[in-house]
Amino acid sequence: MVIGLIKTFNIMKKSTKTSNTYYQIILDASGSMNSCRKATIDSLNEQIAMVKALAEKNPEEQYQMGLVDFSDAHDINTIWKMRPIEMIRPVQIEDYVPRASTALWDAFSLTCLALQDQYQREIEHKDASVVVMVLTDGFENASLQFTARNVKMLIRGLENSGDWNFRFIGADFDANTIADNIGVSRDYAYSMSKMEMNKSADYMGYEMDAIMAKKMSKRR
Repeated sequence: MVIGLIKTFNIMKKSTKTSNTYYQIILDASGSMNSCRKATIDSLNEQIAMVKALAEKNPEEQYQMGLVDFSDAHDINTIWKMRPIEMIRPVQIEDYVPRASTALWDAFSLTCLALQDQYQREIEHKDASVVVMVLTDGFENASLQFTARNVKMLIRGLENSGDWNFRFIGADFDANTIADNIGVSRDYAYSMSKMEMNKSADYMGYEMDAIMAKKMSKRR
């Protein structure tokens, strides 16, 4: 009888254990994004609403979001640091200002390395997972520290070391090109028109549902 109660307690303890999902957006802020500035902001706010809905749907999961945008090398702007989803405010027009070039490899690598430094211990203990979403409208053209090969090696290492999920979205740009350059499956790349920026939120909503379903199945 006592053994049975202990087993039941352990199962309940395991099923009620909270876990963190860190959702990081890396947003292209090169000058060419100015033509879809408002639409991009609207899409970001739709994604905030989507993650808040996920938090209500999965109360055992703690959701946090972070948003950075980038242009030239050494120009990575943190719009908001990773924080609990309930603390995330809507993005305003003054928060996102397109400018300059596209140092995609630098922005991606530096952001992911910072996430790894902060959260990898949690991930290795299966207490957290990371979703990184990149939205860009053009080719890499300004990085100084990292190359496509560096990015490929970084992604491979992160995927092998824990629960990391990467998604790449191209606005008026073939996202498959990015996927091919860095060794990511085309299943994780999505292309759309700038005129249909809202589709980025729809796509990430679908992907987040799939990622969370897979994560929850591992915990059962």
